[in-house]
Amino acid sequence: MSTLTSTRATTSAHTGARLRRWGALLGVLLVVILILGSSWDGDWHGRVGRDSFWIPPHLMMYSSITLFGLVALGITVWTTLNEPRDAPGMLRLFGLQAPLGIALMGIGVVVALLAAPFDDLWHRTFGIDVSVWSPPHFTGWAGFIVSLIGVQIAIVQEWPGLARGWQGVPPSGQVAFMLAAGGVLRHMTVATLPGASYSFWQSDAQLNEVRIVHPFLFALAASLFMVPAITAIRRVAGRRGLSVAVAGLLVLAAVCIVFVDIFTPLLRESLGHAWRTTADDASTRDLFLFPALFTLLPASSALLFRREHGARIGAAAGLLYWLQLAIYLASTGVFEIGPAAGGLALCIGIGAVTGWAGSRAGGTIKRISESASSTPPAR
Repeated sequence: MSTLTSTRATTSAHTGARLRRWGALLGVLLVVILILGSSWDGDWHGRVGRDSFWIPPHLMMYSSITLFGLVALGITVWTTLNEPRDAPGMLRLFGLQAPLGIALMGIGVVVALLAAPFDDLWHRTFGIDVSVWSPPHFTGWAGFIVSLIGVQIAIVQEWPGLARGWQGVPPSGQVAFMLAAGGVLRHMTVATLPGASYSFWQSDAQLNEVRIVHPFLFALAASLFMVPAITAIRRVAGRRGLSVAVAGLLVLAAVCIVFVDIFTPLLRESLGHAWRTTADDASTRDLFLFPALFTLLPASSALLFRREHGARIGAAAGLLYWLQLAIYLASTGVFEIGPAAGGLALCIGIGAVTGWAGSRAGGTIKRISESASSTPPAR
């Protein structure tokens, strides 16, 4: 009887490991689909406009996030019914348990889906807008980011060698980490997208009318979003991991540019939509590359320090963000000493704090992944 029980436990462990690994790989595929859809959405709104919730980019985005939820739900149910209650690397809530990465995938889905009716109500109440910073849009982005972080953690949990110097990690695991981490960086740079837009394509009069979009505030927001992600990746996977993540971001940015250049005109013609202006057609496309290029600044600073020096990484990243915006404002003749000094202090200070927090989070993820590596690998 004991032999039979042991055999069943071993079989269950192998089944669970295979299920989690395939779930993580499917999550990476859905990351790519989600990023293509969200990039397409921004391009569609910029070049065609917002005509309906049921536009093709929205369908692509929400189909992806729904599949995220189904994958997370399936693995959660199986894990709750078959894994021991003291299994390592699990998140336990309301009687359910799932690996931390899978659980975050599911939690992010819930947040993102709740944003959809909120978004529709917002537009019905206040009118049409395409700002990333409207409350429903920001809620949806936050949900996407949580799910993407979950995918990255799932990859690290299933290939713990990533947290130990890439020892014995197969090519599939390395590619999965590259795309998952690149996807996290892609969404963490959401602050630089409107920042670049207002800095480079809006008039100074418009900037003065809407103080909340002052470029130094975008530099501050960029530090809040980007620096924790970079310091966490640096802590989890070292220099190689961060370099691979940036490469994944650049690959995703290039794919997005090609994708929207093909599918927006194709569907515009078939659905009978007209372009807004030729200027929109020329400039919207370039925004997909700006976040990727901005990421090179803090990523380069992160490579100069040891992985545990998150505060130094964050301070350096904040300084770099401040410098690039200060140079731009000086070149346009609107540089002001007061806002510039305040922006410098805020960028360096909050960059250091968020960098420290990201480093701590990365250390926690690394410990969780290594504690979960005692689960028998899939055969």
